[in-house]
Amino acid sequence: ARGADLSVGSMIALSGAVLGVLFVNKNMNLALVFVICIAIGVGLGMANGVVITKLRVSFIIVTLGTFSIFRSLADVVINGASISVYHPTLDWMSNGEIGPIPVLIITAVLLYGVMLFVLRGTTFGRAVYAVGANPEAARLSGIRVHRIVIAGYAICGALAAFAGILTVGQLGSSQPTAGVSAELNSLAAVLLGGTRFSGGHGGVTGTIMGVVFLGTLTNLLLIAGVNSFWQGAASGLVLITAVAVDRTRRD
Repeated sequence: ARGADLSVGSMIALSGAVLGVLFVNKNMNLALVFVICIAIGVGLGMANGVVITKLRVSFIIVTLGTFSIFRSLADVVINGASISVYHPTLDWMSNGEIGPIPVLIITAVLLYGVMLFVLRGTTFGRAVYAVGANPEAARLSGIRVHRIVIAGYAICGALAAFAGILTVGQLGSSQPTAGVSAELNSLAAVLLGGTRFSGGHGGVTGTIMGVVFLGTLTNLLLIAGVNSFWQGAASGLVLITAVAVDRTRRD
């Protein structure tokens, strides 16, 4: 839909921070905490979408600004310190297995199926592609362009918040540094998967392949004994290459 969210890593950290404070410090029910965290993610995503559509500010500027804002809020919420978090359900969601298959893989497959259906099998999904291909033509055909864009950012925020919950389970704590570089990796995966900045093209199947490629690249670097500090450089190079390929396709 001709947009990207550079604040997802900070949303991950903020969601995890809220989870730690509410569950550990406030002793709230874990299920209720999950709902609150997801709701916060939806709200943050909608805020991005509203500013982008109603104030007509570039998505790069808006989400780069909220990238800094949300990360600061995560520090404020937990006062810049980590909070140890443990619950059997949360640990199972993040580290458990069903037979030989990790629960995280099953979760990813389920989300993949849902998002594939939404994009390919619903009116909303078709509207997303229409808005990305030509916003003005979409508006003239009766599609509420602003609502579609805002909904897209809201869904992105909800999934980032869910990722924050799973990250807390993996780390065993809420940390203000959680999700660092997540925006870079997610953007690289999406662009590698064939989604274009120019809009109207791409999908979750390609994105899954982009994720697999980046994971394989990281593993190959580790096997080759490459210093872990160079992994960020590799991801950055892949991102630049993906954008260059996107530009070439568009031309």
